Amino acid sequence: MHFSSSVTVPLLFTFSAIASAFPSDHGGPRRAIVGRSPHLAADGGSSIFSPAKHQKLHKRSKCKPKEKPVVGSPPAYTPAQSPSPYVPAQSPSPYAQSPSPAPYVPPPKPSPNVASPSPAPYVPPPKPNTPPSEPSPAEATPTPKPSPAEATPTPEPSPAEATPTNKPPTDQGTSSDNTTTSTGPGCPPNLKNIMFNGYQNDGTAERVQKWDAASWLAPVGDTPEEQVMRPGQIAYCSTAPEVDKIVELVNGPDAPEWLLTFNEPDFSYKGMSPTMDPKTAAQAIQKLKDNRGTKTKYIAPGLADGKSTWMAEFLEACDCADMFHAYNVHVYTPVLEDALARLEAYHKLHGDKPIWVTEIAPGQAEPPCSVSTEQAAEYMRGLYRWGKENNEWVERIFWNSGNQIPDDINVCNSYLMTKEGVDAPLLQDFKDVDCS
Repeated sequence: MHFSSSVTVPLLFTFSAIASAFPSDHGGPRRAIVGRSPHLAADGGSSIFSPAKHQKLHKRSKCKPKEKPVVGSPPAYTPAQSPSPYVPAQSPSPYAQSPSPAPYVPPPKPSPNVASPSPAPYVPPPKPNTPPSEPSPAEATPTPKPSPAEATPTPEPSPAEATPTNKPPTDQGTSSDNTTTSTGPGCPPNLKNIMFNGYQNDGTAERVQKWDAASWLAPVGDTPEEQVMRPGQIAYCSTAPEVDKIVELVNGPDAPEWLLTFNEPDFSYKGMSPTMDPKTAAQAIQKLKDNRGTKTKYIAPGLADGKSTWMAEFLEACDCADMFHAYNVHVYTPVLEDALARLEAYHKLHGDKPIWVTEIAPGQAEPPCSVSTEQAAEYMRGLYRWGKENNEWVERIFWNSGNQIPDDINVCNSYLMTKEGVDAPLLQDFKDVDCS
C-alpha cells in the first residue's frame, strides 16, 4: 500500500522521540530530537520534546516497569463442547452401543463386509448350512447374511428330501405318447414293460399304472370300445385281416404313438393264429404302408424264432424297412443265459435298428411249469440288469405275462395277476426290480 509524504514524515519523528525516551542498550538516555512540527499546538508552543519534558520522561524511564498481564493466553482447559476421545470401557464387545453415545465414534475394525461405521448390536449368523468360508463373528456384518437356502433362488433339497445315496434315482417322467417312463429306481427309461394276452379293460389300465411299468402291450379289439387306447397301452396287430381296422385306427383321432405289426407270423401257437410266409405278410402290410398316418411309429413283426430268415425275406419283399423303428422278437426258455444268447444272436442278424423284446418268460421248462416263483423272480432281475447294460440297442423288455393263462407252459410261473384279477406273488418282485 502507498502512503503520501505528508503522512510519512510526522510518523518518523514521533517514533524517534519515543525511542529516545527510554534508556539505550548502554544505560544512557537517548538524545532527544528537538524541533518543531507543523502538527504541534496552534499556540506555537515548544515541541513535545523540550528539555524539561525530556528530563521528566527520563526519570520515569528509570522506574521499574510493571509487568503487564498477558492477554489472550488463558490457562488450558477443555471446553464442554469438545469432549475427550470416547473409550467404550463399559462395553466389552466392539459392537455394544453406549446408552449415551458421544459425538465421536471409534472406527470399526477393518472388514470388507462392514456396511456402516456405527454397527448395530451383533447378531450371530445361523448355524445350519453355514459354509466354511463365512466370516468370523467379529467380522460379520450387523445384519446376518441369509442362509444358503434363503439366498439361492432355487432351493436345494434338504438331506431328508434328497435321493438316498445307496440307491440310484428313479426314472420318472412322461413320454410323448400315452405311456409313462417310470421304470424302476435304476432302470433306463421305458425298459420295464408288461405283455397282456387278450383284450384288457379300463380296470387293468388303472392297476398297471401302479405296477411301475413304462407301458403294457395288448391286442386291438374288434369293437369300437376295444379299439380305444387306454393309458399306458401299446397295441399290436395279430393277423393280416386286422390290417383294415389298424389303418382306420392310425388315421383316426385316437391314433397311438406305437403299433406292433403281426404277432408271430412265423409260428401258430396251439393253432390259435394262422402263419404267414414272408411274401404273404409283405402283401398284407402294403395297405398300412401306404396309409400309415402321421402320428404312429411302427415296430416290425414279432418273431417266435429269431434264428430264422423270415425277417430278411419279409423286408426284401415289402421294401418297407424304413417303415419300422425297431425289430421285435420273443424268447421262452427256463435258462436265463440261453435267453440272453438268443437275443444277442438276433441283434447280430439285424443290428441296424434297436430291439424290442415283446414277450419273454422262463417258460417251456421240463417238466412243464417246474420253475418256482423264486426262480422266476431271479430270472426277471437278471434279465432287466442285462437290459440296462445293453440299453443302447435293447429299448424295451415286456415281461410275459401280466395275466394268468391256465395250462400255458410258457407263462404258467411268470404271471403277475391271477385269472380272478388278484395280485400274484411275482408282482411284488416285478415292482422291486431296479436293474441293479
